[in-house]
Amino acid sequence: EHLQRQATLVHYAQITTIDSFCLNLIRDHFHLLDIDPSFRIGDEGELLLLRQDVMEALLETYYEQGNPSFEQFVDTYASGKADGGIEDYILQIYTFAQSNPWPALWLEACRMELVQMESGHMMDTQWMKFLLTDVKQQMQELREQMQRAISVCMEEGGPSAYVKTLEEDADLLDGLEQAKDYETLNRRLKEVTFGRLSAARGEIDAEKKNYVTSCRDRVKKAIGNLRENYAFEDMEEAVADLTGTKEVVLILLQLAEEFMVRYQAEKREKNMVDFNDLEHYALDVLVKPGEGTLQYSETADELSKRYAEILVDEYQDSNSVQETLINSLSGERFGRPNVFMVGDVKQSIYKFRLARPELFMEKYETYTKEESPHQKIELHQNFRSRASVLESINDVFYAVMTKNLGNISYTEESALHPGALFEPTEREVGTTTELLLIHTGKEASKQADEELAEYTSREMEAKVIANKIRELTHPTDGLPIWDKEKKEYRIAEYGDIVILLRSISGWTDSFLNVLTGEGIPAYAETGTGYFNTIEVETVLSMLAVIDNPMQDISLAAVLRSPIVGVTDEELAVLMTAYKKSTEKGQDRGLYGAFRFYLKGEHPGDALWQKLVDFDKFQQEMRMEATYLPIHEVLYRVFVKTGYYDYVAAMPAGEVRRANLDMLVEKASAYEKTSYKGLFHFIRYIENLKKYDTDFGE
Repeated sequence: EHLQRQATLVHYAQITTIDSFCLNLIRDHFHLLDIDPSFRIGDEGELLLLRQDVMEALLETYYEQGNPSFEQFVDTYASGKADGGIEDYILQIYTFAQSNPWPALWLEACRMELVQMESGHMMDTQWMKFLLTDVKQQMQELREQMQRAISVCMEEGGPSAYVKTLEEDADLLDGLEQAKDYETLNRRLKEVTFGRLSAARGEIDAEKKNYVTSCRDRVKKAIGNLRENYAFEDMEEAVADLTGTKEVVLILLQLAEEFMVRYQAEKREKNMVDFNDLEHYALDVLVKPGEGTLQYSETADELSKRYAEILVDEYQDSNSVQETLINSLSGERFGRPNVFMVGDVKQSIYKFRLARPELFMEKYETYTKEESPHQKIELHQNFRSRASVLESINDVFYAVMTKNLGNISYTEESALHPGALFEPTEREVGTTTELLLIHTGKEASKQADEELAEYTSREMEAKVIANKIRELTHPTDGLPIWDKEKKEYRIAEYGDIVILLRSISGWTDSFLNVLTGEGIPAYAETGTGYFNTIEVETVLSMLAVIDNPMQDISLAAVLRSPIVGVTDEELAVLMTAYKKSTEKGQDRGLYGAFRFYLKGEHPGDALWQKLVDFDKFQQEMRMEATYLPIHEVLYRVFVKTGYYDYVAAMPAGEVRRANLDMLVEKASAYEKTSYKGLFHFIRYIENLKKYDTDFGE
């Protein structure tokens, strides 16, 4: 109905992403910002390289200064002998800052919390408020579990003798929930003692007794964890420990802020922006922070009058920056709320990327169900699944999804209700949910089936799934499904079946090998794994050797690859000859052995000929790499070695060839950056690998 009423607005709709909107806004108002109108959006790999260079220069400056506070910071945060640990911490703080509308103000607020903590106002800090709120929510949920246990005790056959002790436990939970400050919470957690359950006599239902005792054990364990995390020392010791961290945390904040300034300056020097810049520059055009309120610009006011409605999808994954942008464009401040948000907090999976589902929950809990300017419209029905699927999901979520776990209590209002209509059929359609269990212990496997003992636990799971797939697709007794195109029921086919995994990492190969081995065609669309494919790894190793052959792992990978074709036995001969020589004292590893073997005379020696041919090739390529663009270097490697044709002839050759094509595309993208040369391209790829910027096969 809402969409029908607004149908006339379709002609004026602008469907866009936040990034696209910000980009257009900045280009229209660049005169308000201190940026060149010809700026470009930096390539992801280029930005990672630049970030790494800025970080190295920053740390080098601080090491040269010899500041005792910085040295204490390094001793506190560094892991091992490298800077990797402290670099990661600085980048984490920087990233958190960027998820806020005004990063510098957020960093200053962090400093103020340290001052508050030192001046005796620890209870006013945001993290302490969060801690107490978290404890309060946990106590409410544990109280509900305890009440359910008491109800079971009061039922026929229930262990009613436990009621008095359980009520005392509930009072303990109430006392912890009502703790107004950390000192009270600390003291009460230390004082918690659970009484002993009375003997339950008479005809007691064993299942009910077990339910009650299990519930109480969970509560006791939860309180034990809280005591271990929050009350392992006295109040005075806790405050002393926290204030003792002030100096190193201040240095961490200082480093993050200076990194932000330097990184911004380098991007400006290269006339480049990243996606964080797009959002923050757009905010600079639209709004400024004021004393206790926000000051919206004329541009913001004009834009808010232009849009009849703003429709936001996946609202549960918005962050503070995006929320501020949306608010600056809405008509809310002019008395006409016009933001229409769609979302489901149960699907919020991007909190690790600094999304703030609490923005969604604040509206969910305050908007009315009745017709109003701020109305909540519950979408109860699910049109994708049959009732048998939804009932199973609901049964699980009713039991496990609480406000503390998923930001929302799973009730009838938030549950999934079937909305799709299916044609009736004589045979049963939509079977009940099954749980298939297999014992993956080695001894159990041997006892059950000698053949299964050879498989890993993942392969055993895949075997069970393969049997189930054959059952579902049996020509006569298989599962009937509704064919939307033919408008009729038919037996399920392979293409109707999907296997969902919590994580595909480490699983897809096992499943694909077993399923295809069982004669079941299977395909996995992976979002990662590109850099780990054998063809990409081999070519990247080849580039690394062309850049610097004194890298044992890369050199060994290329020698063992089809490009050179050295066998394991020949590698052993190569190293043995070097170890026995007078040059072994120089110990230049595999490269030393490679050069030593080339100097010897081995007429008719197949290994020597392979090394001679390869040495000539890699020296030619090293020379050409000094003046050719990287994508041309890759083409030369493909053609001169025949490796491109080789992988095309391998199993899944089309995918392997496409993977090498993508590597050429990444090389072309790299050439448009401010970095040049093979050395930096290798760094470019290493950074993409390090920060999980994968592309999938």
